[in-house]
Amino acid sequence: MKKDYHEKTYSSLSRFYRPGVIDQEKLMKGLRENFTSEELQLFLLLPGFEGYITPEKLEKKAKKKNFSDEAIQKILAKLLKEGMIGTFNKPGVGKVYKRCDVMTIAISQIRTGQPGTFKEVCTEYIVAGIEGGVGMDNKTPVYRVVPVQDTLVPEDSPRKIE
Repeated sequence: MKKDYHEKTYSSLSRFYRPGVIDQEKLMKGLRENFTSEELQLFLLLPGFEGYITPEKLEKKAKKKNFSDEAIQKILAKLLKEGMIGTFNKPGVGKVYKRCDVMTIAISQIRTGQPGTFKEVCTEYIVAGIEGGVGMDNKTPVYRVVPVQDTLVPEDSPRKIE
């Protein structure tokens, strides 16, 4: 039986949001529209969201799954562009790759993603978080108004707020 990497990716992402926040069918449709099984297979070769992997170790794992050097580089470039993975220099280790968390993926999709179902789902997730406090419990209201000094004290007033 062929593995469904879209379903595995959904399961991997879904543990980071509260139930009922994202429509599973819509997210699955978005994943299928945006990513091939091969791309998500490589995504899932990276350690969980807390871990990281060096390019050499990732390449070794990918080659065991019959990925060519060219395919690895092409897929990594797309996953980086889509915000699914990140890269940084870890002191003492060098360049590493990591999976991005759901919030980072959603924000990346809103900023740079292609129009479509996946971007819509990510937008809905961010809006639900802002308006409903989904995993973003914060005592500071998101839509608060920050007054500017000039609105508090008339310009010609001798009293100024420091």
